[in-house]
Amino acid sequence: MSGEAVVADADERGVVQVTLRHTGRLNAMSRAMWRQLREVFTGIQQRSDGGDDSVRCVIVAGEGGAFC
Repeated sequence: MSGEAVVADADERGVVQVTLRHTGRLNAMSRAMWRQLREVFTGIQQRSDGGDDSVRCVIVAGEGGAFC
């Protein structure tokens, strides 16, 4: 697995889409993916704790045809 296995993108409406990108294994979670996912959610939580309420929704999706 190369590159980022978990990608987070936010839009102007406050929607964050978290995409799992490990299609070779049907997006099955690896240790690296769990670590990256934790980093994404920790970042969102820290923003919220700091008074930034711009994130209104988080969508978790899988790239490709599978989402395990």
